[in-house]
Amino acid sequence: MYEKLLEPVKAGKIQFDSRFIMTPIKLGYAKDGIVNQRHIFFYERRAKHIPLLTTEPLYIKGNGKEIPGQLGIDSDDKIDGLSELVSKVHSAGSKIMAHINHAGRAANPKLTNDIVSASSVICPANQAKPRELSSAEIKDYIEAHTAAVKRAVAAGFDGVEIQFGHGYLIHQFLSPISNERTDEFGGSLSNRLKFGLEIVRRAREIAADKLLSVRLNAKDFVEGGLDIDDALFIAKLLKTENIDLLNITAGSMCESVPNCLFTINIPKGILIEYAARIKSETGLTTAVAGRINSPDIALSALKSGIDLIGMGRGFVVDPDYIEKIRTGRVEEIAYCAACHQGCLGELRKGWGLSCIINPEVGAKAPIEIRQTEHPKHVLIVGSGPAGLQAALLLSQMGHKVRIIEKNNYIGGQLIVAAKPKFKEDLLNFTLYYQNMIKRYGGEFILNTEATVDYIMSSKADAVIIATGSRPIIPDWSGWQDELIPAEKCLKDEISIENRNIALIGGGLVGLETALSASFESKSVTIFEMRPDVGFDMDPLAKKVIMNILKKNGVSIKTNTKVLQTDGRSVVTSETIDNEYEFDYVFIAMGYESENKLYNELSAAGYKNAYLIGDAKAVGKIIDAVRDATAAAEEIG
Repeated sequence: MYEKLLEPVKAGKIQFDSRFIMTPIKLGYAKDGIVNQRHIFFYERRAKHIPLLTTEPLYIKGNGKEIPGQLGIDSDDKIDGLSELVSKVHSAGSKIMAHINHAGRAANPKLTNDIVSASSVICPANQAKPRELSSAEIKDYIEAHTAAVKRAVAAGFDGVEIQFGHGYLIHQFLSPISNERTDEFGGSLSNRLKFGLEIVRRAREIAADKLLSVRLNAKDFVEGGLDIDDALFIAKLLKTENIDLLNITAGSMCESVPNCLFTINIPKGILIEYAARIKSETGLTTAVAGRINSPDIALSALKSGIDLIGMGRGFVVDPDYIEKIRTGRVEEIAYCAACHQGCLGELRKGWGLSCIINPEVGAKAPIEIRQTEHPKHVLIVGSGPAGLQAALLLSQMGHKVRIIEKNNYIGGQLIVAAKPKFKEDLLNFTLYYQNMIKRYGGEFILNTEATVDYIMSSKADAVIIATGSRPIIPDWSGWQDELIPAEKCLKDEISIENRNIALIGGGLVGLETALSASFESKSVTIFEMRPDVGFDMDPLAKKVIMNILKKNGVSIKTNTKVLQTDGRSVVTSETIDNEYEFDYVFIAMGYESENKLYNELSAAGYKNAYLIGDAKAVGKIIDAVRDATAAAEEIG
């Protein structure tokens, strides 16, 4: 069925044994821009099956960085580390391309006092106002790109990619929004192209026997920005410069960030039709990215005439993606859910690229799954993210694993997390874990309540308690039985069609419940005692959801403390004599650990119990998976 995804294809002098390439994704692991073991481990792991890897953006000048831990190619002292990285990737069986870039006005203002661009136009995303490059400085920046290409060749890279998109420096010359120049580099699109085209010409001369790729926006998704007709004009000129590969992307990191990072609300495969048109009209070898997370979407792209599928986060989640297709194990692929919690969220925190269900990503040392010489019988109570991750690792090690689940389904908080609109891909993680655990001999026992007696009689060598968390229900005297946890709304246990509903609590759960409800209820009102909502969310995820809530007419009342509710009326600090009336009031005031069973085991003197995940400390999925991994390694 998926044979076409494994067909060979050629770009430049590189022969691919499948139709996939790994596109750039920021890692944030570097110190002083130099390659370290975290980079090598990350790329080496993915080099086993992916024919061509692309590095994260390598900054060509220090004032063009986006993140503190970004890799650089701005000086010769970076060459040795890059060369070692290339060597490791080659030894693992893949090829690697250097993606060189300067962020221009999208650079991080905390990292430089010299933000530059084509013109002095503020970048809305970071509010930085750049200074306009002079004609003489433009030549310096062309030379900086040229020097970076030379270093890439010296380091042994198989190719070089020039960034023409995403609202970075070259794109800032291309876009009429950011280019207000009146000299030879401004005005017509032909003039605005001069800066980027000269860089491509220099790169072609220097990297004559290397793959030369250009990453190009098919569409900026911002009013007044570049559109498909502009992309076609640019692509046809790039063809005359003898580039080998056109890598189609979209969006601007200044004006349309969600379309750059392909957030959950962006349709899957959104760029396929544009890339197919560019391929048809230019004949260039063309790759396309943009939430192509499943083999079916990838197949549709190839059938439209596109040559290569570009994935970044998809290969972060599952580096064995291609091999699973090749060996007929598609049902075991872990698909990226575009949640941005592990990749972007952990990047912002300074930890670097991570993944909510792949704890290998960003690890400072490989997670070695060694076959145990002494198999143990391990009982795992609870099948949420923590329980499933522990079960997978332990079963891979060769232990006999049984997962006890009180419900007739597995997934725990994954089921709740996947309910809001646009987040349904999180359900794939449940299927991934289920299929992988069964592959390695793990057993699921559903509809079973684990008790102290049950565990004692099981004669297990170790027990992992992954019982998760429960919603916090406030002590509003006399009304506890009337208060409904928000997750009941998310699970569709209560019909809210054409009803007026309220949510008490404006954190992640409250906002996501409001998002889901806003598509079918009559009205939605959020009450939050803090000055703002979404306080526990990544800024980008919050921005995306807030835009949808605003569009759907959700009312948000901040600085408003709820004093009392009977499940229908809500009395707040601002309306003591004027109650709000609703059909349903849902509580989204957070969660608390469910660790009763663990405490009972401890009281009974049981010594081999491990408490993990939310049952230990309420957190996010990524925290639960990391905790489970540590417990499995300790047992294993």
